[in-house]
Amino acid sequence: MTPPPILDQRAATRLAGLDPALSALGAALPHDAGAQSWVLHDARWTPGQGARLAYRVPARRGSATFVDISVTPTGWTRHDYREDELLPGLATAARAETVAARLGAVLGEPVLHCSVEPVRYRPGLRCVLRYDVRTATRGLTCFAKVLRPHEFDTVAPLVVALAGLPGGRELVPTLTAVWPEGQTIVVGAVNGRSVSSVLRDPGVPASEKTWVAARLGQLLARFHAQDGIAAPSWSAADQLAAIEESVEAARRADGEFAARLRLLTDRLRDGAPARGVEVLAHGAFRAGQVVLGAEGRLVVLDVDGTCRSDPARDLGTALAHLVWQGRCQPAQQGTLTAAGAALLNAYEAQAGPLDGETLSWWRAAGLLQVAVRRFRRLETRDWGRVPALLDAAAELLTDRRQPPRSAAVDLLDVRHMSGVLARALAPTTPGRADAITVESATELASASGRRAVVRYRVRGLDGPTPSLVVGKVFVEPRRAVLLHQHLLLLSSAPVGTAPSVPEPLAHVPDLGLVVYRHREGTPLSTVTDPVRLQAGVRGAARWLACLHSCEVELPRSLSLDTEVASTRAWAALIGRLHPDLAEPAQRLADGWSAGAVANGRAVPLHKDFHPGHVLVGDGLHVIDLDEARQGDPAFDLGHFSAYAALLDRGRPAVLASAFLEEYAAATGWVDRGSLASFRAYAWLKIARQWASGAAPFRAATAARRRAGVEQALAGGLRCLSR
Repeated sequence: MTPPPILDQRAATRLAGLDPALSALGAALPHDAGAQSWVLHDARWTPGQGARLAYRVPARRGSATFVDISVTPTGWTRHDYREDELLPGLATAARAETVAARLGAVLGEPVLHCSVEPVRYRPGLRCVLRYDVRTATRGLTCFAKVLRPHEFDTVAPLVVALAGLPGGRELVPTLTAVWPEGQTIVVGAVNGRSVSSVLRDPGVPASEKTWVAARLGQLLARFHAQDGIAAPSWSAADQLAAIEESVEAARRADGEFAARLRLLTDRLRDGAPARGVEVLAHGAFRAGQVVLGAEGRLVVLDVDGTCRSDPARDLGTALAHLVWQGRCQPAQQGTLTAAGAALLNAYEAQAGPLDGETLSWWRAAGLLQVAVRRFRRLETRDWGRVPALLDAAAELLTDRRQPPRSAAVDLLDVRHMSGVLARALAPTTPGRADAITVESATELASASGRRAVVRYRVRGLDGPTPSLVVGKVFVEPRRAVLLHQHLLLLSSAPVGTAPSVPEPLAHVPDLGLVVYRHREGTPLSTVTDPVRLQAGVRGAARWLACLHSCEVELPRSLSLDTEVASTRAWAALIGRLHPDLAEPAQRLADGWSAGAVANGRAVPLHKDFHPGHVLVGDGLHVIDLDEARQGDPAFDLGHFSAYAALLDRGRPAVLASAFLEEYAAATGWVDRGSLASFRAYAWLKIARQWASGAAPFRAATAARRRAGVEQALAGGLRCLSR
């Protein structure tokens, strides 16, 4: 891995002008006589908060070490790397006598000599140490990786599982030890050089580079083929969120670049691929993460980010890094382009062809991520090269094959939809199907790669008077089937009359389309009048009481295991966007389900019940029953009351209390202990929405989103402490 370019005083002055939080950067840089040989190893800038730098201090009489420099709006501090408070196991893992004793127990014989040298360090995130060990019978070298506690809990089981695979030795280094008390994983050294160093070496023939790149593709195919290992999921939305976390740094550094970046990110968001088959993905796969051993074996390093994801994600990342390497080494650009083609061809020859549009999307996303990280890592001398990555991403997005006419596009075509609805509504309008005419189509909402919602003004459905209907199309047809079933079941139950659910009109399976009557009203989440707001909340409670009391059996049931996996993924996302909030997010993800025990009969749940899905006006209507299923009534209660607390806007929890009070009065419900757990779940969901800028927080500023994450996590943790 090539270290970031050296920061000098000129760069520090420039950066301080971009962000007042870096005003102390110039003073923090090593400029005393004893620090002249220090080398910048890692840098991380968080606009508005400061920066964290790691300098490698060359060996003198002992081994090399690292110095951790923190720059904040109020000044700067300098510490030895072993004092990193976010890596509590580091001091012990770097102590030679302790390591000798522990490795002696692993090796079964006393260690006569042990040296410890740090080789990689990212302050507050992780550190890699080299152990050179000698016993009476042998000498060996190991590498230890020290992680943050919550990250270790996720990574360690993955490393153990990968190392235990029948072909694990052909994929990852040999596992030597796992020390949970120090959040440390120790693996055997792999003698060789990184594939990235081979590819950038002008002394290596081009034909050999192409051969190594092809082997890299084969290795990735084998990694993706591993089965039976549980890992967090990573979606296109997660990828976009990862890009988003560096956008503010890019905006401050280069406004023109940031404007282009925003346009390309919007195009990515609009064209995000649907979730398909997921494989065991490396999560950060590139040539620099693979070692070519002396005996010709390729070994994958740094499996910290292993996840379940689209196979195109790893390929997109690897190819994006090759493009960047080519920009940094123009003389090698042709060779590196050929290496990328060889990698992809070898992968598809072994794993099968990938969808071209999906691969283009992930390649473009990978290029944007490589680009924006150059800003957060303070690689100021490379900022001038970064726009070329946007050019490459734009070319990929422009050259994508025109997709077949999608249902989302067809939904807005009034002539086309007149024919679709005439056929779909024929049973509703016997003998008058030809009279159905769509006069207008208005898009209400969309979730790229998942669904689109359009409102139609239709003439002929109810005689001469125009009617409003809604068409919701899903990329996954099974979701359309489920929604139609939910509406059919619930519209015929007491909950379907007063209060009401949308009246189902038609289901078009081949389009993944559900058609139902439009319900007028104002979302309760946008009501500001206190009297009207409380009346709406109480009305929502009565509607929910009716739903939970109706004699309907929905086709799906709430799975706590699935929800636990989801919340851990949410916590991981929050941790990536806000590393200092990773610990409370993980604590909330790990703790919320403890009290979520089944209490009595499972009832029909809305599952996504919050004020934004409650329409008030002429009556009260509830929409978006896509996720409905059977489960503990406390799930809906906890979910809605957490969102209702947001509407109190800092005041005492009047609305949440009114909601629960009204529901209890209508049903006689008494909390048997699971309400706090499900409220904690909902607060973590709210924190994830704040972090990623998802609805209903899409328009919030970065600072407001950050504050929202903190407040939501605090709300969830208060629930766990009760």
